Amino acid sequence: MIEFIDVRKTYGGEIAVNGVSLRVETGELCVLLGPSGCGKTTLLRMANRLVEPTSGTIMIDGEDIMCSSPVELRRRIGYAIQSVGLFPHRTVAQNIATTPELMGMAAGKIAARTDELLSMMNLEPARYRDRYPSQLSGGEAQRVGVARALAADPPLLLMDEPFGAIDPINRAEIREEFLALQRRLRKTIIFVSHDIPEALFLADRIALMRSGNIEQVGAPPELIASPATEFVKRFFGGDRRMLLLETTRVAEMTIPPAGPGNPRAAIAAESTLREALLALMSGDGEHLGIHDGNGGMLGEITLGDIQRHMALAMRADGEPRR
Repeated sequence: MIEFIDVRKTYGGEIAVNGVSLRVETGELCVLLGPSGCGKTTLLRMANRLVEPTSGTIMIDGEDIMCSSPVELRRRIGYAIQSVGLFPHRTVAQNIATTPELMGMAAGKIAARTDELLSMMNLEPARYRDRYPSQLSGGEAQRVGVARALAADPPLLLMDEPFGAIDPINRAEIREEFLALQRRLRKTIIFVSHDIPEALFLADRIALMRSGNIEQVGAPPELIASPATEFVKRFFGGDRRMLLLETTRVAEMTIPPAGPGNPRAAIAAESTLREALLALMSGDGEHLGIHDGNGGMLGEITLGDIQRHMALAMRADGEPRR
């Protein structure tokens, strides 16, 4: 868990972060979202003291980060950035081993950990461990950058637009792989982005920032359906009902138990409402089964169930039911 308590950063007379308070729970992926210059990267970099706060307190698992030296602190925190930052003169395996070596991990354990992480990133260890960064594609280099950030198994991971320099096709693929990995590892992650679809896809919660302040914090469907300020409403803009369909998971609905007989189609509870709608429209039955991803059936939903859930969510913003 990491908590920012009234954190402020000024440069001369300019305020970069203006008394921000934010708590990110253990195992949560929180996206700092907002326009350029809003303070999100500055806030992130204060967590590992790459930027020193002007005032306020930052706590990691109940300990003030100022009680540790910057070097010791950074060894306990994974850090991945847009430019990757791989050492060009070191192989993939040597890059991944950087922090474990500094922490005194045994060579055999480092080698095993390196191969484990390469496999997690869908990079065949025998093929990639001895390559140099110049021999990697942009997507491959980014995967190695994430592997390096995870190498010492840190409980906290800071990510500053880590997929921003990748082409759209590879970027979408890496996002999906990363989200699947996070569901497996449940790291505490602060992820900076200015990309709305990326934030909506990845985040457990979003902290939307403007001018050094947090405008609203909440799960993606909450910010879309119940914007707290006019800025939040304008920031997401467009057809907010469609955004809500894209970001709400079926598991967030009340799922009625299955009726007699088996539904002709089923999807996982982690699927979005949009995916559920498509499954219902493309199928030949009125009921869609919902499973837990491991073969267990949780219940079933209908088109009416989705419509009722959407109506209740949108009424939270004072919109009339349609």
